[in-house]
Amino acid sequence: MKLTRIAVVAVTLSAVVAGPAVAAADPGPAPVINEFTPQQRAEALEHWTPERMDGAAQDEVSGDTGPLTQEWEGEPIQNVGRLFFTKDTTGEDSYCTATSVGGPEGDTVLTAAHCLTRPGTKYGAYQDLAFAPGYHDGIAPFGVFPVRVNTYPQSFTTTDQAGYDIGVVKVDPVAERSLRDTVGAQEVDLSGVVGADVTVFGYPMTRPQLGQKQLFCESAAPASPTEGNLRTECDMRGGASGGPWFRDFDPASRTGTLVSVTSAGVGHLDGPILDDTAVGLFDAVAAG
Repeated sequence: MKLTRIAVVAVTLSAVVAGPAVAAADPGPAPVINEFTPQQRAEALEHWTPERMDGAAQDEVSGDTGPLTQEWEGEPIQNVGRLFFTKDTTGEDSYCTATSVGGPEGDTVLTAAHCLTRPGTKYGAYQDLAFAPGYHDGIAPFGVFPVRVNTYPQSFTTTDQAGYDIGVVKVDPVAERSLRDTVGAQEVDLSGVVGADVTVFGYPMTRPQLGQKQLFCESAAPASPTEGNLRTECDMRGGASGGPWFRDFDPASRTGTLVSVTSAGVGHLDGPILDDTAVGLFDAVAAG
């Protein structure tokens, strides 16, 4: 979990809505794909007890919430949740934010690449990955879904740039029900949307919520000064990484169209443009 690198409807890739585009990150070489054995997935479930989920990243508090970020009122958005992991070399427990987005088998989750790996750091690839949709107040109301496959751009491992900071994962079912059948899924637009007004959600580790509540912020998302990125004026911090940026978010139905995820920022948030790079990740994970 970092914030200078900030740690319903089925996705329909054939029916994305066209939007204005700018030059974005080249898709580059084939994505990295990691598969986890049944034993590793069982160990992840064993690791993430309620106490461990509640205590994850409690030593990474990054200041006070706001002023632009607000607490989401009412029931949590059930298909947005915490993605838990352990840092490979240190064994530290941490988390990011992630979203159920359907996929062919209803098992696909979208987050940030740096929530899956930190190339060039002491942490390496993350382990014990598991998704808890609708997480709040120490409770995983819909169960914990272990990750069986994850993928991210090869280019992220060499550049660590926000434009490549996209991670896609597939999870196991819980109680013989897919993630989509359990909590639904949000729509994703992979046409390279730039400049939309967005509603950003996440679980930042800030006071007083300390990552136990879904927080949100509303902002425009034009292209940032760094080519290939979007930027909002939202002020979320660590723990919000991987959180969804929704265009046309409807508070009544708690649905929108996901056009980016939180990557990094200090006093603002940067996120990748979801275009051909993201399409390649969805194709790769669907084939896995």
